[in-house]
Amino acid sequence: MKKLIKVLIVEDSQTQAEGLKYLLGNHNYQVMHALTGEMALEVVESFMPDVIISDILMPGMDGYSFCDKIKSDDRMKQIPVILLTSLSDMRDVMKGLESGADSFIIKPYTEEYLISRIQYFLQNAAYRNSKAESVGLEIFFANRKYLIHSSPQRILDLLVSSYENAVIKNQELVISNKNLHDEIRERRVIEKELVNNKQDLETANLEKTELIGNQDQLMSIIAHDLRGNFNPLLGITELMMNPDNQMGPEEIAKLAMRLNDSFHRQYQLLENLLSWGNIKNRNIQFMPVPVRLQAAVNGTVGMMEENLRRKELTVEVEIDPHLSVLGDKTLIETLLRNLISNAVKFSFSGKAIRIRAHKKDVLVQVDVRDEGVGMAASKVSNLFKTTNFSTTHGTENERGSGLGLNLCHALVTKQGGTIWVESEPGKGATFSFTIPLFQS
Repeated sequence: MKKLIKVLIVEDSQTQAEGLKYLLGNHNYQVMHALTGEMALEVVESFMPDVIISDILMPGMDGYSFCDKIKSDDRMKQIPVILLTSLSDMRDVMKGLESGADSFIIKPYTEEYLISRIQYFLQNAAYRNSKAESVGLEIFFANRKYLIHSSPQRILDLLVSSYENAVIKNQELVISNKNLHDEIRERRVIEKELVNNKQDLETANLEKTELIGNQDQLMSIIAHDLRGNFNPLLGITELMMNPDNQMGPEEIAKLAMRLNDSFHRQYQLLENLLSWGNIKNRNIQFMPVPVRLQAAVNGTVGMMEENLRRKELTVEVEIDPHLSVLGDKTLIETLLRNLISNAVKFSFSGKAIRIRAHKKDVLVQVDVRDEGVGMAASKVSNLFKTTNFSTTHGTENERGSGLGLNLCHALVTKQGGTIWVESEPGKGATFSFTIPLFQS
């Protein structure tokens, strides 16, 4: 008689749990449901499921803590745990590794993908259990230390599932871009029929031509950059999946850091693309509030601690802690992240980045200076043009989409300021911008 596969659902939403039970029931799985992590721990001991599917955001014990409890118990640690998540932050991946999770599935998910993940763990249970020896790793990310005690196979499974989810989201982005192109073409036809004034028609056509040209150029660059990020991911995962590899903890840690860097570049690229698209489509609500400039800069620098450490860079911040500007906090943080990230990218190892700010009448001028490769005057003059999406590799061959500085120009302009750069080849660069001073 064929063994009945047992699945435990940990979900505080009764509605979502019933939908998941119905889906799994269609595939002849025996399903149990627990509303909380605490209840699930009691159920596991008596039910002993083959697979656990758990939400992350739950009252009391969250999904990470529940997973950590399972993986800390010798009687239960071999049970695969799949976490349901929005995966909106790279820290989600790090928390999943730290808790010992086996896989991520991003909401909303398809029935086919969910069943394929369950089948993978069922079919490879014997192999995974034979490779269950844990390694101890310490990884620093976003100013926090993560302790990872999973086996190399479990680390690989989680990273591969994160990569699969990134590919799915990228495919959805490609489809959305195609739909956007189709919509633009349809709008061109409609506008040609509606516009009677010759001058308005010429202006609209000119703006549309520039928009489509910029979008085509930008999409080409983004597609190239995404492909460049996925290539090392594929290479690393293929290496880790090779059953003949004899990697030790240090080699696994290095590969994990390379995967982390690639995920981080993709995340920042997609975040910049979303900001740029919202500004161009006028979807951003500008909400000016007082912002402490030094705190905003220090927060941004803290997020880049790992990249700064790797290139042995120091950051000198000379800003009055009481100096406040009047601007949109989210836009300011995005602006600072791109300018400081640009300085890190083009700085030579062992050098310093200096960030200063001073009052200038009713404005505040912020300067971000690096000791990097610098630029020729011909490049400086074209740097902030809306049609320029050129990209240059950093001092350690870091890649970029060419979108960051264009986005910086749009963010500064949106807040009533100006942005410029002073640079010479071999003498570094100073990016400066102005923003309204907050006057209490």
